[in-house]
Amino acid sequence: MTGHNFPSRGSPQAERWWVMVLAGLVSLYGAYYLHERITRFEQDEDGLGLTRSLWVIYNALGKWGVVGVLLAACPILIAYGFYLRSRRTR
Repeated sequence: MTGHNFPSRGSPQAERWWVMVLAGLVSLYGAYYLHERITRFEQDEDGLGLTRSLWVIYNALGKWGVVGVLLAACPILIAYGFYLRSRRTR
């Protein structure tokens, strides 16, 4: 194999650069939502609880580990979206 398979100019993936930017912004909202949900779980204000998969990740990484993954994904997705946009306009 040679190199990476980045989308070429004019490809359908390069035309949808805004999807990556939107995904980055949604991940920012998701991080806020999970932070609030885990905080309520820790304070046990309601019987909402956590899903089994989220609980396993929470036990392994803690609150900031779970939230940090989404916060780290945010700028990466947005930057990749703008990279795709720059490839489209060349």
